[in-house]
Amino acid sequence: MSTRTETKSAPIPLVRQGMEDTEPVAWACGDCGTVRQTEPEALHCYGCTVAICACGETCDRGWTACRPCRAAETATQRRKRAEAAEVLTAEEWHACRKDMEPLTDGEDYFFDGFFDYSDEPPLVDAQGRPYLWRTTWTPMRLGVADVEAMLERAGDEHHEEIGEGLDWSILTEACERWNAAHPTAGSWFPDETQRVLMPVEAEAVDP
Repeated sequence: MSTRTETKSAPIPLVRQGMEDTEPVAWACGDCGTVRQTEPEALHCYGCTVAICACGETCDRGWTACRPCRAAETATQRRKRAEAAEVLTAEEWHACRKDMEPLTDGEDYFFDGFFDYSDEPPLVDAQGRPYLWRTTWTPMRLGVADVEAMLERAGDEHHEEIGEGLDWSILTEACERWNAAHPTAGSWFPDETQRVLMPVEAEAVDP
C-alpha cells in the first residue's frame, strides 16, 4: 500500500487549560481536527490522507484498501469461518432449535424457517452450498460500567472530585432490579460456530 498526502496544515498541540507552558498531551490534525497521540500521527492523519490500495485503486478516506478488495477479503474470512464451523442439516437444526431462534446471513434475521432467496442469494460455502448462521440470545443488562457512565455524565460540569465518597451501590442495586424486571430485553447475535445448510431449492422448511 502507498499513500498520497494532500496539502496539510500544521498539527495543533493540545495542552491542559491553564498549563500552556507544559508539553502537549495530544495533537490535533490541522485540517479535520481529529485528535492523535503524537505529532507525526496528527500530521499524517488518516482522515486527510488518500491511500492507494495494493491493487492500484484509490481508497476511500480512512481506509487502506479499496471497496472491492475489502469486500473480497470479507468474503474470504467469512468462507474460512464457515469451513471451520459445525454443519447442521435443516432437520438437525429444527430438532435442537432454541425457543424462537432465528437464522441470519449476518445482516437480516429469519424467524420462520428458511426464506425464499430467489431475489437475494444466501451465503455460500467453498462447495457452493447455501447456508445461514445459527444465533445466540444475549440479554441486555445494566451493570457497573453503566453506573460509572451515568455518574461521569452527571458530574461533567462539577469539580473533579465530585464522585468521591458517593454511594454507588444504590445505582447498582437499581440496575439489578431493572435487569430482573426485563428478562426478555435482548437481541439475537450470529453464532458462527454452527451453520445450517439450506435446501438447494428455494423451498421453505416448516419448524
